[in-house]
Amino acid sequence: MSAATGGIADAVIICSVVGINAVIGYFTESHSEHAIESLKNTFKPDACVLRDGTARRIPSREVVIGDILVLKPGVYISADSRIINAHHLNLDESPLTGE
Repeated sequence: MSAATGGIADAVIICSVVGINAVIGYFTESHSEHAIESLKNTFKPDACVLRDGTARRIPSREVVIGDILVLKPGVYISADSRIINAHHLNLDESPLTGE
């Protein structure tokens, strides 16, 4: 619009600012995507389960129906579960509800 009204200098400045903003946005987005991928690769949740009466650590994706999860403070619950026995249990459900 500025170029049409004779403000060539204004048009050049506006286009330059928009171009710089696009370049900065691209590099910021690229860096963010790389950081997210890096975090995904480093965080591989696991679970402690009882199988055949023996406690063992397995990747969370390998938890199956019938496994008994052994939970301790600070661990993530790997699947839908039924509580068999608990002492002073507190759960943080905010990641599920988005709070």
